Amino acid sequence: SQGFIPGSCQYHFFQAEHHDTRTISYFLRSLAFQIAQKNDIFRATLLTAHQETGIFFATQKYQVIWEKIFEGMLFRLDLGEPLFWVLDGLDEAELPAALSTLITKINSATPIKVLLVSRHTKDLSTALTVENCLLHHEEIELSDTAEDIHSYVSKCIGPILPDEDERTIVLNNLLSKASGSFLWVKLALERIKESWH
Repeated sequence: SQGFIPGSCQYHFFQAEHHDTRTISYFLRSLAFQIAQKNDIFRATLLTAHQETGIFFATQKYQVIWEKIFEGMLFRLDLGEPLFWVLDGLDEAELPAALSTLITKINSATPIKVLLVSRHTKDLSTALTVENCLLHHEEIELSDTAEDIHSYVSKCIGPILPDEDERTIVLNNLLSKASGSFLWVKLALERIKESWH
């Protein structure tokens, strides 16, 4: 069995309904902020750069942020522990292929492992098909989420439907239509909660 691997984890969830969080520049600023919160070396480097240049990265295009903060600072530093980046809903990013291309170009003194969670799209497949980039692709099957969805529905439906027979019928109905989607189940449960009678 493997032991504990030290490191720090940064996370970003791209949501289609929240335009600002979908942009690459917002994502990069969020990632830099999370790393700066955890790492004194990067935080000091970032603050010094801001004091010397006076540049406000909130108004910069993603290419400038990537070049100045990531390639110019972060990737040159040995932070003493690896970074783990989780990018969830990549297919809902404003420019998923452009972001994927950036990720494949990481050349860092500090080891960086990236977990991309996304629906399969042609653009992403093309962007992630590059040499010199170690990729491991894994499909999430319906059976992978079935038990978790069952537990989630069971827990949520109890307070909504007082009758046990009704709960069982609705539970089985939801599970048969879920197709592995937590989002669909969540929306269905919200609808049932509003009009359970």
